[in-house]
Amino acid sequence: MRYFWNCFFLLLCLTGTSCGCEFALSPPHETRLRVATYNTQLFFDAIDDGTEFKEFRGTGTRWSAQKYEIRLNRLCEALLLCGSASGMRPNTAPDIIVLQEVESERVVRDVCNRLPQRNGHSNGVFIPSSTGAAFGCAVLSRYPVVSVTAHEAGTNGVSVRPLIEVVLDIQGIPLTIFAVHWKSKLGDDQGRAVRGIQEQLLFDRIAVCIEKNDESLFIACGDFNQTPEEFSIMHEYLNIWSFPKSCSNMTVEGTFWYDDRWEAIDHFFCSESLFNGVLPDVEMARVVALEPLLSAQQTPARYDLYSGKGYSDHLPLVLTILMRE
Repeated sequence: MRYFWNCFFLLLCLTGTSCGCEFALSPPHETRLRVATYNTQLFFDAIDDGTEFKEFRGTGTRWSAQKYEIRLNRLCEALLLCGSASGMRPNTAPDIIVLQEVESERVVRDVCNRLPQRNGHSNGVFIPSSTGAAFGCAVLSRYPVVSVTAHEAGTNGVSVRPLIEVVLDIQGIPLTIFAVHWKSKLGDDQGRAVRGIQEQLLFDRIAVCIEKNDESLFIACGDFNQTPEEFSIMHEYLNIWSFPKSCSNMTVEGTFWYDDRWEAIDHFFCSESLFNGVLPDVEMARVVALEPLLSAQQTPARYDLYSGKGYSDHLPLVLTILMRE
């Protein structure tokens, strides 16, 4: 098994904690930057730690090391499909990958070691929950990591995943990635209130970036668990679901299928300065609604533990940005 990890961040202390290091390696000069976000759906590793959902642990589980290996292959397949859907070379995944519902650092390492070697995702961040929850979020990057900060929302004891703030060095230009996975809609009266707190936290962190530099480049992405019209203050920033048709290829109306309809609950919010100088005919955003990520009913091919079939109950989103000379 090959490892090409320059530096791996594992943050256990949240709220205001940050770390960073310098890297000797960087990818070659590129003219476009591709960013993908993908909720991988219950992506447990092959080790029983006791924090897994009950159907994934214990002697009676149908989960196994073999099924984990198959899921790893499928996740890599999905990421390579994101690359080809955004015009990259064959067998190439997006430059920056933001994943949700990942159990552990092991998964992140295994994904990076299974992708074709040319991908060079040698910089990774995994943030577990401070409450011992089953999942965290991960960021994989071909570009060096400058710093990482995890912010925990004050939700009065309600367990939520932290907001991850990662600064990357994109060919000498700092780009801040905010990776999110907000409270689900189960028990939605409480969930709505918690998501409101998480939205305020994200809005405030973006404001800090802009206060430092009004041309700061940022991308906030992930599974927000709410549709565009449900945001209260994030409307101030560009959302790919509101991009003009010339800048998007939304072949379906959402990334998640619920109650017989599409829901756009995965998002990219971006700073306007990211698009200064972008060619008008560049396809900047799309849902990767392609087989085999789709079921026979043309909805997300969700993973089923018992049959071992499927990929995820979400579809990936990919964003393409033309780099300024």
